[in-house]
Amino acid sequence: MLEVFRADTRKPDVISNQGFEAWQPLSFSEAMNVLKKFCGEDLSLNLKSKRAERLIDSLKTPIMRYDKSSRRQLPTGQYMKLNKNDLSRLIKSQKTRDSFWISTDESEACGGQANGYIYRMVFDTASMKLPGVSSFSSKIGVLQHEKMSSWVRLLIDASHKIIALNISGSAGAEISFLTRIPQLYIKQFKPLVPDLNLHRKYGAPDREGWYALVSRSAPPPVPSRVGRPKFK
Repeated sequence: MLEVFRADTRKPDVISNQGFEAWQPLSFSEAMNVLKKFCGEDLSLNLKSKRAERLIDSLKTPIMRYDKSSRRQLPTGQYMKLNKNDLSRLIKSQKTRDSFWISTDESEACGGQANGYIYRMVFDTASMKLPGVSSFSSKIGVLQHEKMSSWVRLLIDASHKIIALNISGSAGAEISFLTRIPQLYIKQFKPLVPDLNLHRKYGAPDREGWYALVSRSAPPPVPSRVGRPKFK
């Protein structure tokens, strides 16, 4: 089982309807191509989100050569291949609306940055496998054996709808989803400021203050008396 948490200021009724999606969302096939790009494959991304594509392009490092006549390094017009180090550094450092991933945390503390609500997501082994030891690149169909960043692991669900990266660090792992997180996997939420009004819609929380992200069912509608005989 994989359990992760996310802090978000949006209310539970919004999240229960929409799930989580990146500022610049990727489809599953786009996310796979992004991973291939960061495993050194030379391909054109052609993402629907041009902001996401520009963000990736900004990481490219030009290959330089020494020019004897000018006695200085000049760009060759070619660029170094991107790798998983580049992607992990981007995810760790970039917190703007150009981001194409959804950050989650292994701890409900969420790195001390939490405000609003904490949402708890649970993926069983059938829906999301824990990081494996086999080659990252072989899982996504890249021929080369990518050896860099053994601390960046791939998570991918059996139905091929969800892709995430497990990026370890001194403060704990960050699980970053490159695809949308459907409502199905968002199980509970906890308000960081007590709100008694939540009891009416979601019932009482458990001992640790978690509410189930399923609102109470509405009362059955009053049957219409149209066409029925009047009382005498």
